[in-house]
Amino acid sequence: MRIDSHTHFFPKAFLEEIGRRGQPFGMELTPGPDGVPTLLMHGVPHPDLRPFLDVEHHLRRMNASQIDMHVVWQSSRPNVFWADADLGLALCQIINDEYADLVARHPGRFAAIASVPLQDIGRSVAEAERAVTKKQLSGVMANTNIRGRYLDDAYFWPLYELLQDLDVPLFLHPANVFGADKLRDFHLSFLLGLPAETTLSVARMIFSGVLDRFPKLRLFVPHGGGLLPFLAGRLDHGFEVRPECKKIERPPVEYLDRMLLDSVVYSSDILSFVVQKAGVNRVALGSDYPYDMADERAVSRVTQAGMSASSGELIMSENIRSFLKLPAR
Repeated sequence: MRIDSHTHFFPKAFLEEIGRRGQPFGMELTPGPDGVPTLLMHGVPHPDLRPFLDVEHHLRRMNASQIDMHVVWQSSRPNVFWADADLGLALCQIINDEYADLVARHPGRFAAIASVPLQDIGRSVAEAERAVTKKQLSGVMANTNIRGRYLDDAYFWPLYELLQDLDVPLFLHPANVFGADKLRDFHLSFLLGLPAETTLSVARMIFSGVLDRFPKLRLFVPHGGGLLPFLAGRLDHGFEVRPECKKIERPPVEYLDRMLLDSVVYSSDILSFVVQKAGVNRVALGSDYPYDMADERAVSRVTQAGMSASSGELIMSENIRSFLKLPAR
C-alpha cells in the first residue's frame, strides 16, 4: 500500500461560502467560463482550482501514480485565518464535515486532517474535538504562524493539551513567510521562504520548551522538515554553547523523534540524507499535489534513494499509517 501524506483538497461548499461571505475580507469568488470559479485573494488569483475541487482528479492521480490513499488537508491559502472568528468557524465546520463525507464515500482512498479557526483558540479547541471525536478526522492542521503569532506562544497551549488527550498529530503548513519583501522575485517565497518558515516555526517550538511541556504532542512537518535535517548540527551546537538555548531537556535533533517529515525534497540523494538524519521511521511519502510545485516523481524518489525494500515500505505506507492510526488494509 502507498499513502501520499501531503495533498490538498478544497470542498466546493467551502469555496462557495467564501464567495458568499468573504468579500468584506478581501476574498472574492468569480465565475469562470468553463464553470470553474476563480478565487481572488486581495486581488491575487489562486492557481487553477480545478484539481483542488475535483475528487476525480485525486483518484486519477492516485491511479496513475500507483498510490492507494491521499491524506487531504488545507494549504496555507486560502485557509480561514483571514476571516473573523464567526466566519472562520463556519468555514472550518464546512471543511471538516465535507472531509468526513469524502472519507466515508471512498473507503480506503482518503484520510483527512481537520481545520480549526486559530484566530479564536476557544472555538479551535471545540471544533478540533468535534472533528476528531465525531467526524473521525485524523489530526489537526495549523499554519506555521497565525497572523504573525508563532506556534510556541502560550495562546496555543489549550489546543496542544487537547491534541495530547486525543492522541492526534498537529500538521504544519508554512505561510506568511518571514522576509517576504526580499522573496518576491523568482518564486523565492516558495522555493526558499516556505522551508525556511517551517524551520523557524519548529525551532521556536523546540527551543521554547513547548515540546517538553507537551511531551505527547506530535508534529507533521512538510517539505522534508524544511531545513531542520540540514541545520540539526548547528541547532545542537547552539544548545551546547548558548545559555538561551539550554532551557530544553535534550539536544534539538532528538526532538525529531516526535515528528514525521514528508519526502517532498525533489531529490533521491537529499531524501536519503533526510532519512539518515531523521530516521527511517520518521519520513513519509508526500507530493504536495495538486500545486505546480507538486513532486510528480514522489514514488520514484523513494525507490531510487538506495534504501532496502522494507525501508521503502515504511516510508511509502507504514509510517504515516501508524502516525495517523489508520487501519491496516
